[in-house]
Amino acid sequence: MEIIIWKVIMGILIILNLPMFPWFVKNYNQCGVGDFLANLNWSAIIAAVAVGVSLIALWFQRRDLKKQATYQRNTFILQNTLNRDSITFGMAGDIIGNVQTQVQVMKMLYRDKSVLNSCDKEVENIEEVRKFERSIDGLSNSLKELTNELTSKGNTLQLYMAGETVLPEIEKIFLSIQKALNQMIEDINDISNNNEAPTEEELKKKLEKFSSEMILKLQVFKNIMKEIKLSSLDKLSKID
Repeated sequence: MEIIIWKVIMGILIILNLPMFPWFVKNYNQCGVGDFLANLNWSAIIAAVAVGVSLIALWFQRRDLKKQATYQRNTFILQNTLNRDSITFGMAGDIIGNVQTQVQVMKMLYRDKSVLNSCDKEVENIEEVRKFERSIDGLSNSLKELTNELTSKGNTLQLYMAGETVLPEIEKIFLSIQKALNQMIEDINDISNNNEAPTEEELKKKLEKFSSEMILKLQVFKNIMKEIKLSSLDKLSKID
């Protein structure tokens, strides 16, 4: 036990390099093992220990810097992904809302023009005619604004998603939606040009068919955006 105590004291004094070290070496020699310790180059040993400690500290420092760099990179990727998703899904929501509004406007416009063409143009119905004409003008102006907005936002979304694997699908569904909207506009114009109004049953079937087609097309677009969202969330979950 005494030898162990001496060794602990000697170790502390070696590290601290205290002036009392020679005195402890002298007393430690009485234990029979002091000669070996007395002949050692303690300055070199202390220097070597210092170098070793420095190397260990440097290794920990480099490890911490590497962790910090990885954290900063992942944070940058995470923030960019969140910003991109916010813009992308914001535009997608606006586009869906725009198309839904256009569908309602076109249905009202189609109905108003149909009713107007069926109205008796005699003097006693002039106020009724003017009411429908004002409604048609307002709906037509709204439709022009909505069409321009849809074209602008649709093009912006496609440009913003350049490089995405689902971009061809988005472009395809956009063309499909635009084609259906354009066809409805042509049908509306045909009512005015032909001066023939569809029957109530024909009108009902036409509007129901148009609504059903647009609902299906919008659902396809929603599903595509949902896949993008799930893929994005999966990538974010894998970032350490």
